[in-house]
Amino acid sequence: MTIREIEELSGMPRANIRFYEAEGLLRPDRDTNGYRNYSEEDLRILQKIRLLRALHVSLENIRQVASGKRHLEDVLNFHLRALRDQEEDHRSSREICEKLCVEQAEFASFDAVPYLDLLEKDPAGEDIGFEKYGSDAAYPWQRFFARELDLSIYGLIWSCFLSLGMHVNIRELSVGMMILGIVMQILLLILVEPFLLCLTGTTPGKCLFGFRVAATEGRRLTWREALGRTWQVLKQGYGLQIPIYEWICLYRSYQACKAGKLLGWEEESRITKSSCRLPVRGILYVAVSAFLAAAGFFIWQAGAIPQNRGELTRREFCENYNQMQEYYGIHRPVNLPDTPLYQSVAHPMVLDEKGEWQELPGISQNFGGGYSALPVLEFKEEQGKVREIQFSLAYENENVTVTSYGDFMALAALSFICAQEEYSIVRNPPQEIYREVRANADQFQDFTVSAAGCVVECQVEETGYSWAEGGEVRTPVYGEASSYWLEFSVRKL
Repeated sequence: MTIREIEELSGMPRANIRFYEAEGLLRPDRDTNGYRNYSEEDLRILQKIRLLRALHVSLENIRQVASGKRHLEDVLNFHLRALRDQEEDHRSSREICEKLCVEQAEFASFDAVPYLDLLEKDPAGEDIGFEKYGSDAAYPWQRFFARELDLSIYGLIWSCFLSLGMHVNIRELSVGMMILGIVMQILLLILVEPFLLCLTGTTPGKCLFGFRVAATEGRRLTWREALGRTWQVLKQGYGLQIPIYEWICLYRSYQACKAGKLLGWEEESRITKSSCRLPVRGILYVAVSAFLAAAGFFIWQAGAIPQNRGELTRREFCENYNQMQEYYGIHRPVNLPDTPLYQSVAHPMVLDEKGEWQELPGISQNFGGGYSALPVLEFKEEQGKVREIQFSLAYENENVTVTSYGDFMALAALSFICAQEEYSIVRNPPQEIYREVRANADQFQDFTVSAAGCVVECQVEETGYSWAEGGEVRTPVYGEASSYWLEFSVRKL
């Protein structure tokens, strides 16, 4: 049918029909001459739109229902609640108008204050209307992701404190520290979110998705109201982040939101949403999430930057090494197999200010059993500043099992390279240097690694050695002449 025919049958002006086409709600076919050819389905869609608009359902909600993103029943449930609120507002207005008429009030003389007290007003004195403050924003998934984004930000703040302030490796936290992290995330949520809601009416996550929170009468929440709302969200919506129970609470909240029911924290507040299209919000969400992930990575890496920077003295290098050893949770300079057979030879050691190994207090040293010894460090210095650190070892027919020095080499490289003025965490994250040096060293092979104007070198020569069972150490082959030689250095170019 033509535009004139569908205009007559639908009872809708041509301009409106064109508008709904532009909004993507109608997609008429085109004849060979280029004119639109409307179908019976197009007519039925226009009739549905006309009815819903006559019921004052928003165009955004109609678009979501038509696209299948929301159920009509869910939209109408929210709309009914808003209409009831509007009806209550109209009833109050009607009663006051009748009272003013009965009292024959004159504009020049009547006192408005008693009547204002009977009305619900926002602080600015604006009438509360449904169009401005209507609460028809269900969007359970968007609200969930908005909340998760906020929680990610609070978690990032705590990670900053641990990594930059306490130099804790946030990727190797104990169970106790992880529980503490959840507690601190909750505390930050309780401390920060109420202030954001009472000052701006939104949070970073809500702002990204276009959500705003207000009191039921449309004014900004007070701090106490915002605090109560945040606590209810945390308790009823997230189950205080208690494992398993958290997901049960989230599922219940999702079902209630989807069914158009009032959530526990919405009894004294309303949430509204701007009309920006979802794909735009999705792209922004992905971009912000990627930024937060990158920020988390660099915060983690920044915690590994040694305390002493610039040109190092011997004492400063040793302090850096001990810090790195603690950060990565490595309590021995060599990588012994973690089996009961070798438990007795593990011994946490640190470097003293001269670069010599010292046993940690309370730990008995027992490095026997025919394994290769701790490396004896040699320092090359100029005017008291270290230019190179190296060690070497050689065994000739000594029946010595050689362990990997990968941990020690990686930590020594980080302690020296990451202290240089030329070093950039963006170009050479500590984890990448550690991984590259460690992976090569654990293969017992020659390698060279360069970064920040420094070079790490290792040379290995061996005969009569083979991999032990499990592939973690090199052992002499029984009955063959054996020799092993290794030289390692990290120096400034």
